[in-house]
Amino acid sequence: MGTKARNVLFAAIAVLFGLSLALGVTEAGLRLDGYVPWRYLGVDPSTPFLFDPDPVLGWRPKPGTYVVPPKSWVGLPAETTILADGSRQTGSASAAAKETLFFIGCSFTFGWAVADEDTFAARLQKQFPEVQVKNYGVPGYSTYQSLLRLEQLLASGRPPQRVLYGYLEGHEFRNVAHPLWTFGLTKYSSRGMVAVPYCTLDGNDRLVRHPPERYPEWPLKGYLASVTLLEQTWVNLTRLDRTGQAQGVTDRLLIELVDLCRARGIAFDMVLLNASEGAREHYAHLLQAVGAPPIDCSHSLSGDLLNPSEGHPNAKLHAIWADCIATALKTGRRRKPSYFF
Repeated sequence: MGTKARNVLFAAIAVLFGLSLALGVTEAGLRLDGYVPWRYLGVDPSTPFLFDPDPVLGWRPKPGTYVVPPKSWVGLPAETTILADGSRQTGSASAAAKETLFFIGCSFTFGWAVADEDTFAARLQKQFPEVQVKNYGVPGYSTYQSLLRLEQLLASGRPPQRVLYGYLEGHEFRNVAHPLWTFGLTKYSSRGMVAVPYCTLDGNDRLVRHPPERYPEWPLKGYLASVTLLEQTWVNLTRLDRTGQAQGVTDRLLIELVDLCRARGIAFDMVLLNASEGAREHYAHLLQAVGAPPIDCSHSLSGDLLNPSEGHPNAKLHAIWADCIATALKTGRRRKPSYFF
């Protein structure tokens, strides 16, 4: 080997050594500051896997009967039945039933960690035996995913007479696949909730639909805190601009839901399940302007209304919601009664 070649080799080794040393020092500093490599949190292995990946929706319920275990020793297991059409079991309508009502929404509508018969959809089925109540809520869904699901349902069968969309504050960030949302879903990826369809607004404030997007998977992030940090920084820089569009996107999605139903002669209602005062007023104003005022059943998520060690409502809150929705359907009253405050 000639002198020139040796010099090039030594220079390359020196550069690699310097980079390795710099990376080691950086990695040590990050670890001391509390940064760690990526770790999947997973879920309790006793929790059944209820979903399959879907190229349009991101994920969809998998038909079957499951038992969701309680998160606390004081909780109760919840039998969860998903029918062949992907809806949650709500019970049976009377033989004379001629009308159908669809629920769409997220885990609050689905009734995660609540038994089949205790969801507000099932309770409404008992109160309205003359109507077939179908619960198409899916855990983790956004307004956009609910719209996509409804479009599929309307294209594949006889339309219902009414559609109710269960709103939870936070759907706005889901609609734009906010980095914090996709980060959290990926952390719990054993549920299959890792690819999320989302919407943005173009330069003319028109809604743009995007196919399911995954949180990135950079090499070595499971070993190096520095790679994990760089990945998170890159995601925030390239996607955080969606945050400012979250409300505008949600508003347009709701108008699309109203228009979709009206074009087919279907009554549409947005049901506020959990929303701040500001959100309640915003959506009341938005939907009143298009002649579709929301049903305001918003309720705080206090401890006695949640499943133990769970962030999801228990049977007691589902009963409250069912009574509120039933009152609205029977009387047309859209504002919350005073005892809800």
